[in-house]
Amino acid sequence: MASVSSTSSSSASVTSSQSSSSVDRSGLTVDDVVTAKVQPYLDRIDSINSTITSNEAKVSAYQDMQKLLTNLENAADALRDPLDSSSDVFNKRSATLTSSDASVTASNVMSVSVDAGTTTGTHTVTVTQLAQSERIASNAISSRTTALGETGTFTIGESGKSIATINVTSDMSLNDIVTAINKNTSTTGVTASLVAVTSSTYKLVLTGGDTNQTINMSTSSGTVLSDLGITGSDGSTAANVLQQAQPAILTVDGVSGIERDTNEIDDVIDGVTMDLTAASPGTTITMKIGNDTSSVSNAIETFVESYNAWREFVAQNQATNSDGTASSSATLFGDSTLRAISQAVDSSLTSIVGSTSLGAIGISVNSDNELEIDSDTLNNALSSNFSDVQQLFSYTASSSSTDLKLVAHGSSTYNGTFTVNVTTDASGNITGATATDSSGNTTNLNYSGSIISGASGTAYAGLQFSFSGKQSESITVNASQGIADMIYQATDTAADTSTGSVQQLISTLQETDSTLTSKASDIQTQANNYYSYLLDYYGRLEAQISAANQEADLLKQMLSLDSSNN
Repeated sequence: MASVSSTSSSSASVTSSQSSSSVDRSGLTVDDVVTAKVQPYLDRIDSINSTITSNEAKVSAYQDMQKLLTNLENAADALRDPLDSSSDVFNKRSATLTSSDASVTASNVMSVSVDAGTTTGTHTVTVTQLAQSERIASNAISSRTTALGETGTFTIGESGKSIATINVTSDMSLNDIVTAINKNTSTTGVTASLVAVTSSTYKLVLTGGDTNQTINMSTSSGTVLSDLGITGSDGSTAANVLQQAQPAILTVDGVSGIERDTNEIDDVIDGVTMDLTAASPGTTITMKIGNDTSSVSNAIETFVESYNAWREFVAQNQATNSDGTASSSATLFGDSTLRAISQAVDSSLTSIVGSTSLGAIGISVNSDNELEIDSDTLNNALSSNFSDVQQLFSYTASSSSTDLKLVAHGSSTYNGTFTVNVTTDASGNITGATATDSSGNTTNLNYSGSIISGASGTAYAGLQFSFSGKQSESITVNASQGIADMIYQATDTAADTSTGSVQQLISTLQETDSTLTSKASDIQTQANNYYSYLLDYYGRLEAQISAANQEADLLKQMLSLDSSNN
């Protein structure tokens, strides 16, 4: 098997089943001649492979770019859309609790969770009574394992749950009855347990699984329940109630007598869930619901970190050597997509929204062109100017009428003031809607039911409003696109792994590499075939020359013999 590599720095080579010759003629071997003829094929393969390697490096760089943009997009998304109450941090709320009694810790009485978007404000709560489940005990029994000799049937179940029938035979012990009851706990809500009163006496205890729900019992046959002392002689009325089922009782904002079945209460104050843990009738707990500034601060820190990672990538791919040529690390040097996205992101950061900028809330650019945060300035801004910080990052739209509210803004980047003109009929149904900008230009808006939206292709495309009025109105809207929304819009179209501009570049390069790989394979086949042909061709020539040389030598010998005979 012969193998010939390129004589340059390339890595392409040819193979053949033919054997090459090393016979030297005029300083050249057959291998030298064959390799020289095949070399153009190898050079073409090396050139293609070099292009593929370069493309693969770009694909890897684009994929890194895609990941960094996605991280930046996600970080911006958390700060950009107050209409999305589930994810936007500016909608998050927190609650602080204080007690009117210095000897009572508020968090020992209750804990609170607050839904996003809940109205901020202060409430007072007094927990008069905790909800509790019912607990019933039997008489003391001398053994838990000895057969009781009881026979009969009874039913048991908690209010609001299913009733189970328990069959007791004479060979069953106290342990066996507990087991029989607990087999049905998932449907009845009642759990049985044994408490060792002394080393030789036990009580069977029945506990309801839900607070403020009684345990219902009824004897069908026999006297098992009454003999055990769980019920009276009627076989249904509890004889030894350790703990009565009762509701939670509380006073909220001065409204007393509020009762609930459980200690987890989520329907007294909208958006607030209270988990009651102790009764303290004489203590007033003050609950202050405010903006969750800690979550906003953390989200801004994540945004800054994501931007700095992106900025480091951009700097790496724009780096130059001292002579002005691209650095070896700058795989995407001069890339127009990278440059366009970088410019869009950076220009967003310098925006002044309303009267606020990043610098005003403690975010500045350091010597490495990366963002850094002055935590004290940021926290002060969040405490004293929360709405300004929100406007700086989010897409917001204020309305001169409570009848018109922005419910979605899609991919809209509209910035400025305009007037929404709504006309209605006598029944209050919308019959027309237009938008007039500050220059007096009027554009028709779409409407369906109570929803008014910008038409595709217009400046208002993506904006969607809900109108609750019943008569014609002209309403002033002031729309403002914040920095986070600007960056989200810029990165979303680029980072999408299906249709984004970066993905298109990746796909194009991968398709090109696939085509080039196929082409290189075809050329390799041609080179191998040509190499084999040349080896065969020159091998046959060499054989003919060898035969001719042998004939020449024979003639010389014959001529020499003739000369000697004469």
